[in-house]
Amino acid sequence: MRIFILFIVTLTLASAPKAATPIKDIMSAYDLLEDAKREGGETYAPDVMKEARFFYEQAERELKNGNDERAEEFRLISEIRSKTAISISRKKTYENELQVIKSQIDETNAIKKNYEVELRKNVTRLEEIKEKLAISQDRMLSSALDTLEKASERINAAEDVSAEDFNPQALDEARQTYSMAEENLTLGEYQKSIELGEKAIALAEMAYEQSKTKFELRSGILDKVSRIYGAKIQHVKDVVKVNLHGVFAPSGTTILFDAFPSLDALAGVLAGYSNLPVTIEGYGTEQKSEEENIKLGETQAETVKNYLVSKGISPQRFKVMSVGLGVKEGVNEDSRIEVIIHLFELSNT
Repeated sequence: MRIFILFIVTLTLASAPKAATPIKDIMSAYDLLEDAKREGGETYAPDVMKEARFFYEQAERELKNGNDERAEEFRLISEIRSKTAISISRKKTYENELQVIKSQIDETNAIKKNYEVELRKNVTRLEEIKEKLAISQDRMLSSALDTLEKASERINAAEDVSAEDFNPQALDEARQTYSMAEENLTLGEYQKSIELGEKAIALAEMAYEQSKTKFELRSGILDKVSRIYGAKIQHVKDVVKVNLHGVFAPSGTTILFDAFPSLDALAGVLAGYSNLPVTIEGYGTEQKSEEENIKLGETQAETVKNYLVSKGISPQRFKVMSVGLGVKEGVNEDSRIEVIIHLFELSNT
């Protein structure tokens, strides 16, 4: 029925009086067919795809026979059907993605509910343990529970200042010791639980104190560099990475005019942390060989360093290196500059 209607439309178009129109590039209809196929038209709109292919083939035949006007009509119908298939496929794709999101939300809610149930079970279990204790042990139990609570608070505090990055060994030892204290509490070894809990507190406190300064330092740097226009920021343990694109033209070694505000802002940040070392890495471009990229990256990094030095930053703080053509998550990120701010201070010697 649909093909019949389209056939009538075709006849109508053919019978309408009009001047001969030269056939447009028939490859546009072919490209739309391929686009529709990539969008999933064969799966989501097979009948429409069949019609689009049918009219494309008709257009090809008419073109070969020298019937340009008829070929143009069939090409237009083929493109319309291809666009329809694309629209149907995209709609179906969006619906599928929406369904996946809904499923993920349902799964998350289920996990949350399970955690809540488990938490209630643990609270109930703890209450049962407390009720079974002899009156003479109530005070020791209370002390053990208080110690565990304090240990948990200190571990959480250490985690809040990213001790996992700055002092992972002390934090891991605190967690393990806390788990041992919990096990002894469950076994009724309250005195041992208290001793282990106090040890966990000391370890967590050490992790917290040794991480707090670097965490605050990193947070302050992140806050400032995040305001630099066009910069992509990343922090990894005790370094902050600032990626700048568009500092140079591809294969160029002269700083572009539009990059100066970002470099000036970066210089302002570095000036505020005058004792932190900085590494500048230059990345090459796909248009050059590896050897040429090494030279290009080093020249670009050195140029950025010299500009920052001209803004009052000590040259002794910088280390310059070339990385060649950088690849990140399978995608080439060429022609960029990466400035790495290290959180440890320079030696005075």
